Amino acid sequence: MVIMMKKIATLFDICFITLIVLLVIPTQAQAATEIPIDQAQIQLVGGGSYVYNGHEQRPEIQSVTLSGETLNFDLDYDVIYSGGKAVGEYHVTVIGKPPFTGSIEKSYTIRKYPVTKVIPSDCYKVFDGTDRAFPRLTIDVLNSNDRVTVEYQEAHYSDSYVGENKKVSVSGLSLSGPDADNYELSCREITFENGTGIQPVEATVTYKAELSAGGNELELSSLVKGLKPDNATFNFYDSNKTAGCTLSGSKLISGSAAGTVKIEVQMFDLDINGDGKDEYLDGLHYIEVTIVESTVPPAPDSPDQPPKPENPEDPPPVVPPEKKKEQERLELVLTSETINYGETLLLKTKGGSGEGKVTYSVDYGTGSGAIDKNGFLRATQVGTLWVKAIKEGDADYNETESEAKVITVNQAQISVTVSKRTIRVGDAVPQLTSSDYVIRGLVNGDHMQKNPTLSYASTPNTSRTGSVVIQASGAEVPTGGNYQSEVQYTQGRLTITEQPSYAITLRQPEHGTISSDYSTATEGTVVTLRTTVPAEYELERPTVTYNKREWSLTALGNGRYTFLMPAGAVTVTAVNKPLPQEPEKPPVTLSFTDVHKEDWFYDSVAYVYEKELMTGTGVGLFSPQGTTTRGMIVTILYRMSGSPGVTSYPAFSDVPRDAYYADPVVWANWNEIATGYDHETFGANDPVTRQQLAAILYRYAAYRNYNVTERGDLDQFSDKNAINSYALQPMSWANAVGLINGKGEGILDPCGYATRAEVAAILQRFCENFVVFPTQP
Repeated sequence: MVIMMKKIATLFDICFITLIVLLVIPTQAQAATEIPIDQAQIQLVGGGSYVYNGHEQRPEIQSVTLSGETLNFDLDYDVIYSGGKAVGEYHVTVIGKPPFTGSIEKSYTIRKYPVTKVIPSDCYKVFDGTDRAFPRLTIDVLNSNDRVTVEYQEAHYSDSYVGENKKVSVSGLSLSGPDADNYELSCREITFENGTGIQPVEATVTYKAELSAGGNELELSSLVKGLKPDNATFNFYDSNKTAGCTLSGSKLISGSAAGTVKIEVQMFDLDINGDGKDEYLDGLHYIEVTIVESTVPPAPDSPDQPPKPENPEDPPPVVPPEKKKEQERLELVLTSETINYGETLLLKTKGGSGEGKVTYSVDYGTGSGAIDKNGFLRATQVGTLWVKAIKEGDADYNETESEAKVITVNQAQISVTVSKRTIRVGDAVPQLTSSDYVIRGLVNGDHMQKNPTLSYASTPNTSRTGSVVIQASGAEVPTGGNYQSEVQYTQGRLTITEQPSYAITLRQPEHGTISSDYSTATEGTVVTLRTTVPAEYELERPTVTYNKREWSLTALGNGRYTFLMPAGAVTVTAVNKPLPQEPEKPPVTLSFTDVHKEDWFYDSVAYVYEKELMTGTGVGLFSPQGTTTRGMIVTILYRMSGSPGVTSYPAFSDVPRDAYYADPVVWANWNEIATGYDHETFGANDPVTRQQLAAILYRYAAYRNYNVTERGDLDQFSDKNAINSYALQPMSWANAVGLINGKGEGILDPCGYATRAEVAAILQRFCENFVVFPTQP
């Protein structure tokens, strides 16, 4: 029986195993079957045709079907793109996964973006008798890095005469540049009339000329650019000093003798088309003509007169001076061929001959710029500038000029930096305002089209310590095409912290009192001190000691002082002493060889030297007519503020960390006392102008809580319009409080460089009005 049961069990096992094998074999055969995917149908979202958008496009796959069955991404196939962002044809490759094998491609195209609007900028020129216009045109590109230039065949004003807001018609529009193929113009011509015009001609005069004696002629009108013969008269400036010359209209005819004659050129307004707008402006100019001895050999003796016998004792004949030589080639040297809007570029030259003065001029171009007397070119409009150098002639050489070089003015970059804020646990969530961000990169008083909006990345929880990002968005740059359209953002942060409160210890003076509005305070709190002193005593400046060193203290007047509470306990010490009965301290004796007691600036130099605000420039020299740099000014103010420590600072590429002015520049920029030309350039070694000095002192006074509300009358100065917008309030304040006065004859000279003598006088007035210096032991 047992043997029979074992046989039955064995038979059952064999049948079960056979069944399993029969079930498995078909599945393995099916798994081993490969299914090619190259006959699949691919549908792309959007149909496979897309418009350029400035970014790489990878269209989504709507479906992949094979033999009526829909395949699944990542289970049945993978996808590879050959995509890009430029106009052209690209491919999507579908790669099968087992059991699907092989691959299949689906092409898609990126078409040109249709440009429907061409944006004109200001279009001005000086009257030249033609209606030709030279506008600068741009389009809104879809990517800030796209370089696309709008070109045209012709551009004309509605007429050729002086006037504002003239209609300008532009035809033959086309696009060029590395990224132009991604855009397509839908218009070939435009007209516009805002920000356009033709300006009147203001003549310029070559003020010196030379003419040989002996009846030679000089056409004076050739020395005047922007002159029409019928709107000017030429007369002797002094009828008694004509050097034997005569005038015939605009023609000067020399006499027989050498000398100098001065010609008065009177130009008159000229309205060519009678519309009440002058094409040529009036003006009074002078030309100084030097009459030199004639280089023409004398005529031979008359035949009816016998020749003069030679006398060996007669002096040798005078050899006529050689003609002026041509200068060697003058070359304009550029440190860079590109410059951003609002930046400056120093122009230099090499070559040339003689001692003539070198000047520079902007001939033409789609952009614009201004060059000051020191050769600094400031870009005032994006585009291209053709710049050349001119070297005047001298006694030996004729005038020469360099070949023009092209400078490209690129768009400026605007950045928004959000401030960092700190509050204590339990404080209310701060409201975010315009004071919580700084906009950098704006030029010449430009204003944002739309200011940024601030928001918290998440709702701050002030019940515990932590931090929340403060983000900025939505800023729009000024119109006109001078700025890159995309704004760079640096986000800020709100930090919620437990801030300890530190003790304020008062050491009372022997006579009088000193009090504080706080007995303890947290870091950053503005603490106000008040002092009293008997009439027969005087108060020595209180001192605030923190961590064994003197802490910065600001005098408000009337015995009041303030300081910012540091991160630790402080001790306030006040000392009163009897009023001195001794004679006044003798004046400082200066050893500068270039500063004399009769000089108007002597007392000012003595004052700044005694206060160690300014020192000499070399052994025995002060250089009163030299210039003072921006770095020197902020260093002086930095030291007056106690040389506070610098822990965080923006990096200026032209401020080395080992420079003496490095910390002062960072401190001044961080406290908005003196900002850079842009976020990379400070210009510490640039000479400071009178208006820059006023602005820096104005901001420093506001930083120290001095009164900056007074305003002077700038209308009394004829060059008021030369003041930049950023300096209008500072110049008015500086004039009101007597810091910066005129130079006589109604001239303020805001753009002139402040000499060291002027800076010494201004600093003396500023200190005497506002600053309390520590008493010297």
